[in-house]
Amino acid sequence: MTIENIIIVGGGYAGVKTAQTLEKKLADNNNYRIILIDKKSYFYHIVGGPRSAVEHINNIIPYSNTFKDMKKNAVHQSTVVRLEKNKVYLDKPFENSTELPFTYAVLSTGIRYPTPAKTKALEPDTALAEQREIQSLVKKSNSILIVGGGPTGIEVAGEIREKYADKKITLIHSQKQLLQAGIPDKPRAQILHKVEKNGIRVILDDVVELSNEAIEKSVFVPQEPITTLKGQKLVSIDLVMLLFGSRPETEWVKDTLPLSDNGFVKVKETLAVDKEGFENVYIAGDIADIKEIKMAMKTKEHSAVVATNIFDAIKGKKPSKIYKPSTAFLMGISFGKKQGYIFTPLGALGDWATSKLKSKTLFTNNSWQDMNLTEPTNNV
Repeated sequence: MTIENIIIVGGGYAGVKTAQTLEKKLADNNNYRIILIDKKSYFYHIVGGPRSAVEHINNIIPYSNTFKDMKKNAVHQSTVVRLEKNKVYLDKPFENSTELPFTYAVLSTGIRYPTPAKTKALEPDTALAEQREIQSLVKKSNSILIVGGGPTGIEVAGEIREKYADKKITLIHSQKQLLQAGIPDKPRAQILHKVEKNGIRVILDDVVELSNEAIEKSVFVPQEPITTLKGQKLVSIDLVMLLFGSRPETEWVKDTLPLSDNGFVKVKETLAVDKEGFENVYIAGDIADIKEIKMAMKTKEHSAVVATNIFDAIKGKKPSKIYKPSTAFLMGISFGKKQGYIFTPLGALGDWATSKLKSKTLFTNNSWQDMNLTEPTNNV
């Protein structure tokens, strides 16, 4: 009997959740196996990334227990370099072949965030070394420039301020308010007040001019004075952290699948790719061209829709579940362990509630549990 493959490309929140949901649905079906493919050998808990800029946090998690049945299903470390109809090509062979056929595929390669929101390293040891290097640079610096006033830039600023009360921190953002367009004005004003109240200088509606080499470094010690496009001179800056420029990881499918102008994959309401001949390919997570704020919490619903519709197809049925983007604004922004905001449709929760619900632990223990593992108690 030939076992058919369901492949998940991308082992972030959406990919892992979809893989695990499918495993539950197919527990009694031995005709299919699930193969989760990621270029890294570990799961990176992005929500914990900002804290890794100042101290150790257990947000690098092995894939070793991703599935309940790791013999039937598999996690394979490889980069998928090309997608064709019913087949992908890998840079590292799986079962002695770089061609991997599939009956169903889920693409969940996510968004490329700057370090420390994501790591570039492919192995845990080098990822930890990457984090330690940033921690060392932050510790040695006296005046830090954070470029990008989205959630990541704000959260990193908060972590640095809590750890180092005496450091000068400047946050520059290209928009007229912090956070991104599409977020209501009131939360944007509230988070600005929080940042400035903590002694952080905020420059809005301006940018710094950077070389491509600097942008690639992400975190670096500047070799020359920093000047903004509007002519402001930022003197004495001895560390620059670039925390902007997130973009979808979809370059590898640009010649195969329909993409929006900003690189997201066009999907049907079932989250299947909106292209004839690729009805068995689904999108889960941030790379889907859906009008909603990209957040980890939304991947649970994406995964439920995709897993259900694939299970329907296996049973010979039409897709039964559609994805309805929520228009309600819900976002949690930590600012160190003790401060932050959780914005809800009914108003904002302040420091105490945000610390209890998010900021204190950044859901790290939950992520280890989601990966069927126990978070280690030792610090590195």
